Parts: sequence; structure tokens; C-alpha cells
Amino acid sequence: GQHTVAELYTFIQKSMPFCDGGTLAAESYTDIVAFILEANGAKSGDQPLTPAASVKVSDIATGDMPAGFLSGVTPK
Repeated sequence: GQHTVAELYTFIQKSMPFCDGGTLAAESYTDIVAFILEANGAKSGDQPLTPAASVKVSDIATGDMPAGFLSGVTPK
């Protein structure tokens, strides 16, 4: 619970896609981090999400998926 959004971003950027980390656009990694945070109860803030965000994940994400978050998503 002590990791920052920047650390989450860096981890995802280095490891995704599998065996080919760092090959997506920076905006794609930011979108992935935003999705993960939102899926874990984080609300949108008044500042844009950046790869350098120093806020702790545990300070913004509750760990509870919002009701209806995945409605309309069809698994493949």
C-alpha cells in the first residue's frame, strides 16, 4: 500500500506487453494505470494523471470496484 502511482506506471511500462515492455506509447501506459486505479475505486482528480504522480496508490484507491464498472464488457 505504500507504492506510488509513478511506481505502478514504471512497473507496467517495463513489463507490458509481455516480453516487450516499453513498446507502447506513453499515453497507453497512462490509460492502463488509470483503468487499474478506477477499477479499484479511485475517483478522478482535479489534476491530470501523469507518469510522475507521487501520490500513494492506497491514498486514492479503495480496492472496491465501483458498481457496474464492467457492465457491457464482453469477455473474449
